[in-house]
Amino acid sequence: MPAKLLIPLDGSESAMHAVEYIANTFGHTPGLEIKLVHILPGLPPSMWDDGHILTEAEHQQREETIADWEKEQGEQWQSIFAQARAKLIQGGFAAEAISTKFQPQYNDIADDILDEANLEGCSTIVVGRRGLTGAAKFLLGSISNKVAGHARDLAVIIVDHAQESESQESRSDRVRARRAAKSKPKNRQGCWEKFINFSKYWTWF
Repeated sequence: MPAKLLIPLDGSESAMHAVEYIANTFGHTPGLEIKLVHILPGLPPSMWDDGHILTEAEHQQREETIADWEKEQGEQWQSIFAQARAKLIQGGFAAEAISTKFQPQYNDIADDILDEANLEGCSTIVVGRRGLTGAAKFLLGSISNKVAGHARDLAVIIVDHAQESESQESRSDRVRARRAAKSKPKNRQGCWEKFINFSKYWTWF
């Protein structure tokens, strides 16, 4: 059975960066399939049920409005799917090895991603995470963190996306500098030596 990767897309640069990572890393891997999926978030507030009992005509109109909205969302996402497919094909994937899926949200988005991976027979989920720090990283990375934390019998690849891309040479220089700083000998004075150095400031009576 060929291996299959699931890549959720949400329209962000970090998600597309995950696509680029897979294209550059696994583009010429024989038999590897890619499933691109977008999970449509819940309906906008303007389409929520306002609580009153609908007539048959009102119910039909609401259903048509929702269907039109979902269709419009799907059409907008076709261009994003096309962009992701182009990156994967450019990286070496065959067009027939890439499939797409667009569906409404059923549960929590992270749970829906995990469900899709199981339904599609995927062995690995690849998610993008924005390269932010502090509270922003905690909030924006919550979906990818939950996917990784709740995955069972699935591999999860989380691809960080920094605000500015860093070259391999810069990353290597940064690691070497950090290791060099850690390897410098520290000035460890013994307790007795510190006492002698400090005692010269005392006045003995």
